Amino acid sequence: MVDAINKKYILVRASTGKNNQLIPDYDLPIEGGIPVATFVKTVKLFQAIPRAAIKDCDKEQIVE
Repeated sequence: MVDAINKKYILVRASTGKNNQLIPDYDLPIEGGIPVATFVKTVKLFQAIPRAAIKDCDKEQIVE
């Protein structure tokens, strides 16, 4: 599932940790600054992507 997420989703990176724990992460480049409202909207979007990626790519229903 990690490979499927990494192939399909550009903004989120997935890896596995201890006990096969799924760990999504992402980078937000802010060099030069961004408005606060844009930052908040971007963080909210990023929080939604891992759930959507898991729902989309977890064909074997690994994640409970």
